[in-house]
Formats: sequence, structure tokens, C-alpha cells
Amino acid sequence: MEIPQKIDRIIAGRKKLLPHIKEAMERAQKARKAVDSLNFFRSSQIDSLPPELVEKLASISTEAFDRQYGVVMARLESLLQRFSREEINISFVGRAGQGKSLVLQRISGLEGDVIPSADGSDCTGARSIISNSPGTETRAEITFYTEREFIDIVNNYLRAILGPSAYQVGSVSAISNINMDDLKSRVRYDQVTETSLLLHLEKYVQHVQEIQDRLGSCVTISKNEIESYVAQYNSKNTEQKYYTYLGVKQANILSSFPCSQCGKIVLVDTIGTGATSLGVEEEMLRTVKEDSDAVVLMMRPDALRPRVEAEDYQFVEKISRAVTPEYAKQMLFWLVNRVETGKAPNAAQIPEIMEQLKKQNLPVAQYLNVDCWKKEEVEERLLIPVLEQLSSNLSSIDRMILSGANEQLSALEQAYHIISSRMERAMGASVNMDERRQFRHKIDRTISSMTNRLRDLYLQREKEKELPFLPFKEAASVKLKNVLTNLPSKETIMRWLNDGTITQFNALEQLSNQLRLQIINDFLELNNTLHKITLGIKMEVIHVLADEDKGRLGLMLCPAGMDANAWLQALRNKLDENQFTLIRSALQPLEEFDLRMENFLIYKVRCCLQPIDWSINDQPPQLFNKLDNKEALTDEIDSQLRHFIEDVHQKIEDELIDFYVFPSTAIFAVMRDFHDRAAFARIEDGDTVVDQWRYLYEDMIPIIWEDEHTAYTASASRAEEWNSLTKAIYECAADGYFLIDIKEEP
Repeated sequence: MEIPQKIDRIIAGRKKLLPHIKEAMERAQKARKAVDSLNFFRSSQIDSLPPELVEKLASISTEAFDRQYGVVMARLESLLQRFSREEINISFVGRAGQGKSLVLQRISGLEGDVIPSADGSDCTGARSIISNSPGTETRAEITFYTEREFIDIVNNYLRAILGPSAYQVGSVSAISNINMDDLKSRVRYDQVTETSLLLHLEKYVQHVQEIQDRLGSCVTISKNEIESYVAQYNSKNTEQKYYTYLGVKQANILSSFPCSQCGKIVLVDTIGTGATSLGVEEEMLRTVKEDSDAVVLMMRPDALRPRVEAEDYQFVEKISRAVTPEYAKQMLFWLVNRVETGKAPNAAQIPEIMEQLKKQNLPVAQYLNVDCWKKEEVEERLLIPVLEQLSSNLSSIDRMILSGANEQLSALEQAYHIISSRMERAMGASVNMDERRQFRHKIDRTISSMTNRLRDLYLQREKEKELPFLPFKEAASVKLKNVLTNLPSKETIMRWLNDGTITQFNALEQLSNQLRLQIINDFLELNNTLHKITLGIKMEVIHVLADEDKGRLGLMLCPAGMDANAWLQALRNKLDENQFTLIRSALQPLEEFDLRMENFLIYKVRCCLQPIDWSINDQPPQLFNKLDNKEALTDEIDSQLRHFIEDVHQKIEDELIDFYVFPSTAIFAVMRDFHDRAAFARIEDGDTVVDQWRYLYEDMIPIIWEDEHTAYTASASRAEEWNSLTKAIYECAADGYFLIDIKEEP
């Protein structure tokens, strides 16, 4: 597949993920709305609520959620922008004068009158992006700053020059009235940075009237006009100055690139650092983080003292922090601009620099040694490697980014769960004694029904505890059959005998060693069967606890998608350690219960393998055929293995007869234990477990009996806002509710 087709496929895959990102954003916004409703309720209803409820509501902090929500929404907005793009973005960064503009010219086929370069013009203050648009005549879409943005730029200069308390201009028209002579008089000669910033600010003051009518607009211009919008001076006549670029926020240049492998790519030209304009590095890092799929760091070593500058290493470090080291390791390219002839050639020292770079373990995908003056070399040694890396790795990088977003969403979910769990405790405080008495009969009946059903479960298992557990027996019988059927073939035996360094007994011994491991590993696979059995048993108990016609606790857990262990753990986590100690103590052994081969059978199987373990047998088998007749020797070894494996098979079969019952016995024991703990446990001179079940059901009345509770509170003239609030909070409390679904390949 050609690179352009691969890029198209990546873009199409990204589009498929957009609905999942939008859905995650909508769920987060729904949770935000619920938290806002909580804040409004507790501030507006304080006089009409019971004091205990007021106290519990006041103790619910939303600060962690508020803080994480801002982080998450910014991340999701960035993802929406990233996956909505119709192109793949490659950004070029580095110090000023390293050759970025030259490279962009070579890739795009444009000249210095469109892409300013150090030898021609400079686009300081305007970010230029060059899009490959096959078959299109070169043109540019120029976006100007808004008036507010332009005013902010000028005010930032004033603050940088005069300090944080500097006066501020409030309108574009006020900019031309700034007294530059007064400003210059207030800057000391030793304030070097401030002095250089004055020169930049003076351009805004002197030329604002040429720009102000265009602020906030977006215009499309032809190729021959582009220079006057993005450059400081004419590339052919440096005496002709331009100032329109001061108001340009972005120049999007569309052109047809000469390289057929480009596909839907965009080249992003950032302003070289080292210029004294404000915010250059910050804008570069923002572009790297938000607008880049790949980043090319340009470095042109000095001809007289060729070396890697400290600033270049700092670039790598800052970019790595901005996009994560893992991303940089895949998509950051360090380009060393090799100059062969002309001004300041440095080619002789480049190999040493490349060797120095490659010795270091830096978060860089590739180091590229390119003569940026040569169009063919730029294509072959820069463009094609970058495009190949993008087309091969970008999909997996996108998934890594989504996983990182899910980590932030998971943190938001955790913060929300703290709120929802505290809200559940507050729900208990909202249920007054009259309502608790009203629901007492319903609660007692539910507890009695639940414990009776648990008793029925263990009584049924009690009848079966001496019987083989059929699902385990059936799975184990397959493994037992494999003992006989999985013997090595004669071809395998012959391959061992053809090893020139092995004797006939060595071959038998090695084949036996492999056979023992194969049998053990095969029986260990029964762990999968046993684990499914334990999950099924636990799910029987969970249905008693959770179903609406039984214990009804599923109504407070949002159990969709949970397996049995996760459900039991979620229930335990919801129970206060101090108030529900007996219930938690009943749940923990059930949650931890598991059947494993290592616990009861695998050691018996291993002992049954003694007939084919020659290291512990007193009498190894005697082989009569020699290596000079390998076919006969193969038949003899095959016969020996079949003879001994039948003995192994019989020993394992005898052992299994007693162990088929073990799962039945263990299941009965764990069910009986759970029933006893859930029905009879008590604290000396304290609560019984039934008391704690009753407290739990009383606190959960608004959830477990939602309709009846709503009807009761309405008849008791209680606030409807409370019912709406608790329902809204609870709807967003499911595990995994906030996460982006990334199962589908981008």
C-alpha cells in the first residue's frame, strides 16, 4: 500500500473514533451538571433540610472533581480537534536560522516569495502552514487576529517592558496613542531584553492603522500577494518593508507538492526561537502539543564550532514533556542540516555529530542527516522516512493517546465516585425515622427472603457435595485422554535421533522430559475451567443479593458488564468499614474463593509421571536397537513410550476418581460459610449482621425503592429537587461510565 493510501486509512480510522470521544464528553458534561445541581441544592435548600443531612451535604467536597473536569474537557477538546483533521500535520521547530524554511520550500516546491527564509524575508509573528492540495493553484487563506487578541498582544508587550502593573490599552485605536518616547525613557540601558521588546512594540504602534480594519477577518489571496501578508520585506528588494504580518494570526498556504508520496499532509512552520518577539517558544510548544502528528527538530551545526547546542537538548526535553516521552520516541525526528558548499559548510563534522547523537538514549524516533539544499535528498532522506514512520506507527500512537485520555477520565471518575459515595451516605440522612418505620416491613421481608434463598443454595449443594462435579469431570477427562493421544510422532522421534550429538537413551530421556511438561501444562489449563466454575457459583450468590425479586442490591451497584469478582468488590467498597464490618467480613471470603489445580491436584498428577522420569527410576529402560538403524530405533522408542504412558494414564485416572468430588465439596463449604456469616454473625455486645443489613437497606431506600420513596416524599411534602438530585448523581456513578470506548481500531 502506498503512503498516501495509508494516510487516508489513518484519517478514516480517526473519524470512526470521533463519536466515542463526543460521547465521553457528553457523559462528563452530564456528571458536571449533576455536581452543579448538588452545589445549588445544598446552598438553596439549607433551611428546609434536617440538620444531619445539611451536615453530610456540607462535607461533600467537589474540588477534586472540578479540577479534574477542567483537565479532562481540555484533553477531549484537543482529541476532537486532532481526530477531526483531514490531514496529517508535520511541524518544523528549532532555533532561528537552522534551515526550516529552506526545507519547507524543497518539500512544497514553493520559493522564498511564499515561504520566507533567512536569505529573503521573515514571517515573524505569523504561523504559516503549508497544505498539500494536489491540482490546486497556489493560494493562501489569511486569518487575522481579532481586535481582542491584537490588544492582548500589545498589552503583553507593555507588561513585559514595564512590569505587571503597567497601564493597559483598552482599544485598537488607543494603540497608536502610546507614547514611545515616554516608554523608552522609563527603560534603563541595562534592561537589554526590555529594550529589544520596545523595538517590536514600536512596529505595532506605528503601523496599527494599516492593520486595524483587517482585524477579525479571513481573506483568500493569490500566490503573488502572499509575501506582503507574511513577510517583513520584499524578497527581491529588501528596502520594501511590509507590516501586515503583525496582524496575521495564521497563513494557511495551499499548494500542490511535487512529491507523489506526500498525500494529505500539512507542513507547520513555527517561528524560530532566539527571536525577541514575545511568546515564540510557548507558541511553538502549543503547536507541538495540539497541532502535530510528527515533529521535525532542525539543527544546523555551526561551521566553525560544529556541536550540539544545549538549547537543542532543551528542545527535546520540552517537546518530550509536551507530548509524552513515549510519543516523542515514535514521532520526533532530529534533522541535522548538512551544508556541503556555499556559506559556512559543516559537512566534514556531521558524521561525528550523528555518532554522538545516536549513542544517547533520547526520546527521538530517528536522526536524519540531510543536505537541505538538495531537493532530492530532502525527499529521500527526510520526507519519505517521516511519512513511512507516520503511516506505520501513527494509529498505535493515537491509541496510546486515547489510553492516556482514559487515564485522566478514570481520575475524573474516581473523583466523581467520591462525591456519589458521600451522596449515598447523605441519602441515608435524608430518610427520616417516619420513613424508616414506613419501610420496616418491606426491609425485613427482603432480608428474610435473601437469607432464605442463600440457605436454599447451600442446601442444594449439600445434597451434591459427595458427587463428582460434572463440568470439572468432563474437562479433566479430555486432559486424561490427551495423555495417550499427544505422544510424540515417529517423525518427531526421528528428528531427535538425527541430532548427531545425541545417544539413543538421551533421545528417549529428552522426549520423556518434553512429554512430562506437556502433560503438566495441559492439566494446568483446567484452571480456566475451574475459574469459570467459581465465577458461576459466585454469580448464583450475587443473583440472590442483587435481583429485584430477591436482595435488590443490584439497584445500588449499576452492575452492567461486571464479572462476579468485580461486583463483590464493588459492593464491599460501597460499605463503610466501621458501620458494615460484618457484611464486609462475609463478602471477603466469597470474593477471594477460587479453585486452582495448584491447590489440590497438580502435585498428584506430577507424582503420577514417575514412570517416564528416568532421573528417579532405579531401572531405566534398555534399548536394543542402535543409531545405525534409526528406523528400528524409532519404532522401539515409540513402543517404549506407549508402554510407559499407559502406566502414567492409569495412575492419573486412579487419582482423578477421588478428586472429581473436590469442587462439589469446596462449593458447598463456601456457600454454607457465606450464608452463616450473612445470617448469623454478630459483634459481642453489639450489632448482629441482620442489624447491619437493615441499616444498609434503610440508607438505600431512595435507590432500592425509588418509586415508593418518591411517592412517600411527595405525600410528605418533601422537596422534589432532592429526588431529582439523587437520581442525577447516581446515573453517572457506574464504573467505566466516563471512559472512551477504544475497542475499534483507528
